[in-house]
Amino acid sequence: RKTKVGHLQKQFLAKMSALPYKQDMPPKGGYPSFRFNRHIPNRGPSGVALFAGFGLMMAFGFYEVGQRNIKHRFENAYDSIPIARLTSRKY
Repeated sequence: RKTKVGHLQKQFLAKMSALPYKQDMPPKGGYPSFRFNRHIPNRGPSGVALFAGFGLMMAFGFYEVGQRNIKHRFENAYDSIPIARLTSRKY
């Protein structure tokens, strides 16, 4: 049993194969030449300078966080001592 879709596909292919075939070709003498090399101006800092700058910023940030942690550790070290003394007394 043939389906209608298969029949239409065969008809379409038969019509397409009957069309004349012409391949696109370059014009006589070839295409005109064009400049294809890149001319990008050097603007801004180099990649090494950016990498070094971000590395210094990260190092400074880590240093600041470490100093703040040391400060808070020292300040909070004596916060729990009075609570520990109150809880250890027997009334």
